[in-house]
Amino acid sequence: VAGPMAPNSWVTIFGSNLGVTTRGWADSDFVNGQIPFSLDGVSVLLNQFGAPRLAYVGYVSPTQVNFLMPSDLNVTATTVQLRNPAGINTAVPITVQANAAQLFTSDGKNVMGAHANGNLLGKASPAAPGETIVVYATGLGATSPALIPGQVPTDAFPLATLPQITIGGTAATVSFAGVVAGAAGVYQINVQVPSGAANGDLPLIVQVGTASSASTLITVQK
Repeated sequence: VAGPMAPNSWVTIFGSNLGVTTRGWADSDFVNGQIPFSLDGVSVLLNQFGAPRLAYVGYVSPTQVNFLMPSDLNVTATTVQLRNPAGINTAVPITVQANAAQLFTSDGKNVMGAHANGNLLGKASPAAPGETIVVYATGLGATSPALIPGQVPTDAFPLATLPQITIGGTAATVSFAGVVAGAAGVYQINVQVPSGAANGDLPLIVQVGTASSASTLITVQK
């Protein structure tokens, strides 16, 4: 686990002998709409103020575990531990802050997003200057109204603080940002590609408060 993370954000643990099975959530893992705390005996334990708290486990495998930070987690000193049927690892300190924006990618470098008609962005389907697109992220922070901890959001609650986006180093207009209804820990940002954007693979960065995401790429074509 590396880098700062925020409430309601996805975090990945890499290692060995983390789990026995390889799978993500199934409908049967949700009981009364509650996001599961464990999958196949694997759970993630957070500790704040000397008190343990379970995170939500969304994917398990022998080498990787994805977990979701609770949406009401405090911004304070925190440690994380992974527990499975074989035992529990040593607590590792992590940095929790109000915002820790990171964009989802389709291949590790190109931003995951879509045109207004729902078609995915990509080399064969580039964004156009002046077009409003949707990109997807995690770790953007609190919504207004606040999310119900442990529940998948039923509505696209907007962010309490609108993020800023640059495309090719130029500020882009954000018209909406909020959680995706029916998806845990996923945010969407509706943003207009600058009208003067050049052709090619341009860096796209999102910033909330003082926290900026890693640079991703978006293909733009006039």
